[in-house]
Amino acid sequence: MAGEFFSWYFNEPTLKTNGEANVLCPFEHDKGFDTRPSAHVNLSKGLFHCKTCYAEGRPNGMSEIGFISQLYGISYEKAVAYLGKFSDYDELPDAWESTTDALMQTEYADYLRNERGLTDGTIHKYRLGYTGDGIRYPVLVYGLLCDVRTYQPDGQPKMRSRKGSSPLLFPFDEWLASTGDTLLCAGENDCLLARQNELNALCVTGGEGTFPDVFLHLFRGRTVNICYDMDVAGISASKMVAFKLTQAGATVRLVTLSGLSGEKSDKDITDALVVRKLPASYLQEEIDNAGP
Repeated sequence: MAGEFFSWYFNEPTLKTNGEANVLCPFEHDKGFDTRPSAHVNLSKGLFHCKTCYAEGRPNGMSEIGFISQLYGISYEKAVAYLGKFSDYDELPDAWESTTDALMQTEYADYLRNERGLTDGTIHKYRLGYTGDGIRYPVLVYGLLCDVRTYQPDGQPKMRSRKGSSPLLFPFDEWLASTGDTLLCAGENDCLLARQNELNALCVTGGEGTFPDVFLHLFRGRTVNICYDMDVAGISASKMVAFKLTQAGATVRLVTLSGLSGEKSDKDITDALVVRKLPASYLQEEIDNAGP
């Protein structure tokens, strides 16, 4: 839908009677960045225009795709893919809260508490739910529901996305709002456990071996600590993702969970903090000791 990105980026700007809103231009001008709005957006038409950019001889009339391309320094094609990640999705339905209430009445809630170390507060904060077929993790991008991951501890595969979904980042909105170092984890449950311990954790919904290229530009200038599983597959995947992020302009370090064997039940953050009952300070020390 036209204007969806503009509405998010400019924090739902107040519209005038002509359907446009005055906004600060995010592009640097000859005298620096805007302190007073010199631009306006038309949400219904999905158009951006800046009077100062126009006066200084730069592009000023842009569609959302053109705006995204210039803002993030990516190609037009990547901007199309970026916008497509969330432009055709809906907000999380009001009824979703009832699925979290339903989850709390099942054995899955005990599994999350006892086997995964997640608190009820974390379960509610990230709106995990249940509709009869496993634990459901809503994947939100700019507040819009782009995928629902379903986890069954004994299933094959254990975690699956909606049919046709492509890899995304979870929990994207919370991560994007923070400027702290990123801890890139192997999966949703490790990620939530790390966030519960006050780390700016993130994971890729497609698994360790994937990374959505359309979001790479968001990592430019960030520090990313990759903490994947301590087995052969996890270590290999961490190096591949490290290369991509480094090429995108991130500072990347690989975290080694020292003392873990790399075996099936002794290889990740949950195994360290829940199974071995190591303190949260252990994880922070491993991050602090990570190498490039």
